[in-house]
Amino acid sequence: MARAESPRGAEQAERGLLVASLERAREAVLARLAGVPVVLLGEPLVSPHSSLLGVVKDLTRLERWWLSHTFAGGPDAPDAVRPPPIGSRLERSDTASTIIHDYHAECARGRSIIRHSALDDLAARPLAGGDRVAFEQYSDLLMPRVFRQSVVCRAGREIALEPSPEQAARLHWAARPNAEPLPGDGLAARAVTVLDSARPHAVSFETLRAQLGDGDLGAALLEGFQRERLIPHAGPLHVATEPGERPEVSRLARWQAAQGPELTSLVYQTVMMEEAAARELICLLDGTRDRAAIRADLKARTGLELSEEDLETNLVALTRLFLVVPHDIT
Repeated sequence: MARAESPRGAEQAERGLLVASLERAREAVLARLAGVPVVLLGEPLVSPHSSLLGVVKDLTRLERWWLSHTFAGGPDAPDAVRPPPIGSRLERSDTASTIIHDYHAECARGRSIIRHSALDDLAARPLAGGDRVAFEQYSDLLMPRVFRQSVVCRAGREIALEPSPEQAARLHWAARPNAEPLPGDGLAARAVTVLDSARPHAVSFETLRAQLGDGDLGAALLEGFQRERLIPHAGPLHVATEPGERPEVSRLARWQAAQGPELTSLVYQTVMMEEAAARELICLLDGTRDRAAIRADLKARTGLELSEEDLETNLVALTRLFLVVPHDIT
């Protein structure tokens, strides 16, 4: 069945996935308690103040802090700027039945909040004072979550907080490395497929429209972006489209490969390179070696002997990960 191509349809699909994931986590909490004798539920685990019931108390407070306070802006919202500490002590009045009852009640309240809210609804934040940018920055710090990249524009330009299909038409689009296809055969799914086959190119909106035909392409591209399959760019990407005779990975990525598994691509994405031999290969790609020299030096460093075909496969993969410098960079 083809997916709805509207932003509303995308939000409903995303909501369904998030709610299902949250419910699985809630069910897992209760499943861990099933069958455990009541006398053991309050026994310490890894520290004197940790126990199965203490964990449930922690999760109850986290549900209240995030959904009721931070997200919905409940009566205790001023305290929502700080997540509750982990490691709840059990009080004399605590029993297994009361703690589990409180957890059920808080989950039910959270479900009600979710049902009556949009994914992007924002509560009034004491620290942010209603400022969306300030709220996002505080959220980055408090969650904690990955910091966003700064977007710089000229003074006086009006900033739209929500993207529109009309804005999508002014951009070039590329597929994320290793992005999974979208299910169905709708316009968004076909756009992801076309862009993935063009990677590492960033394709203009007009070129995409010529390939994909009529339809609300702007909304489809925004759906692909919201579902983390596509990346918008202001213009064509200045990255290599093929390895070249003497492949060269960016200097930054080569330095990072010598330090550990996290590399930064030419489109500012993190690429995890867990294999030590793969990182050694990247360190060798400084633009001075042809394929024979690369294979010989890699064998000398690691003892790994790559065939010509395997080396080419690896070089193409690194190119599609936006790691290889285009030949015209000086």
